[in-house]
Amino acid sequence: MRLSALRFWLITLLLSGFSACSPQTGVAPTVTAPATLTQVTATSTMIYESITCDDLDAAWASNDWPRVLHILQSLRETQPVCGAEPLEAKEYAAHFNYAAALEVNGQRAEAIKQYRAALSINIRGREALNALVRLNALPTLPPPGCQPTEVPLYSVAPGDFVTIGGRGFVLKREPFYLRGFNYFPRHAPWEAFLTSADITEVVQELDLIAKAGFNTLRIALWYDPLFTCDPKGYG
Repeated sequence: MRLSALRFWLITLLLSGFSACSPQTGVAPTVTAPATLTQVTATSTMIYESITCDDLDAAWASNDWPRVLHILQSLRETQPVCGAEPLEAKEYAAHFNYAAALEVNGQRAEAIKQYRAALSINIRGREALNALVRLNALPTLPPPGCQPTEVPLYSVAPGDFVTIGGRGFVLKREPFYLRGFNYFPRHAPWEAFLTSADITEVVQELDLIAKAGFNTLRIALWYDPLFTCDPKGYG
């Protein structure tokens, strides 16, 4: 897509005011089900007076997932990490491992709750997502709200599109050489593109890109809000 046409399209799209809840993100550690899954120890009601990362490691080593989650809740109030990983990533893994243990013990409903809890912490968590797909238990979410705004239609002029001619691309009967890269606004990556992008920043960035000699951008937009939002007052 040519940069000038893309600039117009992005600006009008961002002005349309789509809104959606931004998913939580986090880097999950490598998650594997515990080696011994025949018994789950329920000790989540235990009270810990002075909880440390050593307590977390000990509970993790014993596959006591209710206790692990209890410890993580307490640690979150005082510190963001234990070791090299953030507590959020550890909490995702703990919910997943707890769910795996429950599933092996035949507690399907409780396992689904824990898989969903893991997914709520890291919406990109492939392990929890795959488990919920396998169990046919993906949560049903309501469509995100939106407030559509009328925007002018983009009028296509002759030669606005790059075509294929001979052995390469052609624009206005002249060879067109692609010079581009993947793009999203520096303060609104991925899903935040439509919901959080500052239009002033986008215009500045597109001008800077054009001045640097680039003529092509590949963009990634969050597809769902474009076609599944629930506009209030619109049919």
